[in-house]
Amino acid sequence: MERAENLTELLAAQNHVRNQMLNFRKSASLKCAIELGIPEAINQHGKPITLSELVSALPVNPSKASHIYRLMRFLSKAGFFVLQDQGYALTAAGRLLLKDDPFNLRALIFFMSDPVLVKPWNSLTEWFRNDDPAPFDTAHGKNFWAYAAEEPNFANRFNQAMANDSTFIVQVMMTRCKFVFDGLTSLVDVGGGTGAVARAIAQNFPNLECVVCDLPHVIAGQEGTENVDFVAGDMLEKVPTADAILLKGILHDWSDEDCVKILKNCKEAIPGRNKGGRVIIIDMILESQIKDDESVETQVGMDMLMLMCHAAKERTEKEWAKLFRDAGFSDYKILPVFGVRCLIEVKYCYENGEIAFKDGALIAADAILHATGYQPTHDDVMGWLPSAAACLSIKSAWEGLRSSRNATLVKRLLWCNILPLKVSLFTWCALRNLLPLDLTLRKRGISLVSRCDCCLQEEESVSNLLLHGPSATIV
Repeated sequence: MERAENLTELLAAQNHVRNQMLNFRKSASLKCAIELGIPEAINQHGKPITLSELVSALPVNPSKASHIYRLMRFLSKAGFFVLQDQGYALTAAGRLLLKDDPFNLRALIFFMSDPVLVKPWNSLTEWFRNDDPAPFDTAHGKNFWAYAAEEPNFANRFNQAMANDSTFIVQVMMTRCKFVFDGLTSLVDVGGGTGAVARAIAQNFPNLECVVCDLPHVIAGQEGTENVDFVAGDMLEKVPTADAILLKGILHDWSDEDCVKILKNCKEAIPGRNKGGRVIIIDMILESQIKDDESVETQVGMDMLMLMCHAAKERTEKEWAKLFRDAGFSDYKILPVFGVRCLIEVKYCYENGEIAFKDGALIAADAILHATGYQPTHDDVMGWLPSAAACLSIKSAWEGLRSSRNATLVKRLLWCNILPLKVSLFTWCALRNLLPLDLTLRKRGISLVSRCDCCLQEEESVSNLLLHGPSATIV
């Protein structure tokens, strides 16, 4: 019995391996179906089309016509066609193969099937053993961007694929989160390619001045309109000034170090928070609320694609938050409106004392996690920042810390050595605003007083500390 069960498990395992090792079949078969005109033939027929009717409508060698059935069977199993009344019809996914469908993904399919992009996958093993930056470099002797600059055909396929993807993104933005652009007078689409996104946004906001900033060879020959212009530039060097900066599918192409550099350049290009400056990012967030297997597989698959092309990556929310903090931003909002991708609205850093409270709250959040096991959410952190907190400047906070002679307070600020002395003042600012959190945690059976490594035992003393700062009497 045990041997039979082992054999059954082994057979299932072999079947799984065979399916996985032949996954390239789908992209190759999709490309073939599009090139043969199968989706168009089915759509033009106006009703489910029989196999004989389909074959007669396709430009195939008569001696190979009998094999069309096998291609259709495979792609039907993959979810692109469905057999109805002895004829084939298009599924929702199959309609995305039609050239006239406004949201079609034909250019993306052709690009992902390009031998130039397939070759690096076969160079992964060699790349893991050498010093090349990315598998693409190993396969082609230069990085992705340098190759695109020298090979116009490849660059055109890439730009078409990105424009292909942008049509759907813009439609969703204008339907679900158009408010993100309200109040803006200018926008720079950094790495915007041929301007598909910028043109669509400009059509929806006629008074919004849009600029597409990309490398010279990318925007060469592109013509602007009344409120769309093209500017040559390098995002790693400088970003044109505007009310808002758009980064669609950009940051996942770059290392953390380069992302921080790009974001800092964006911060320099936009006005302060009180004037509505913002960075609008469209990218994936790994390990998010998306749990279905197909979506997760899409995300981790894209992460591998970023590794293969650029030695870059998709990121978790924690990784995104670190990039924003390192670049000097301190507020972001996530809108999960694009399926496996999100819109992230990043606001300019808080000015004067406000940044002290925001950074302090974020640092305190880490301390609370270590002290209590409770992970404060982004909304929690925002809730710790009442408007009165912004009135206290960094200088006054520092003076308050210096005037305190209480060693216990300093110990609390430097708890577990997770905070360098130079940012202790930020945590002190945040501690003044943690009393509501303490009360919330108490409802969960957690006490900041009892769980923190300090000798503050009485609730009244802690309340005085949180409400009045280091000058409070400590018992």
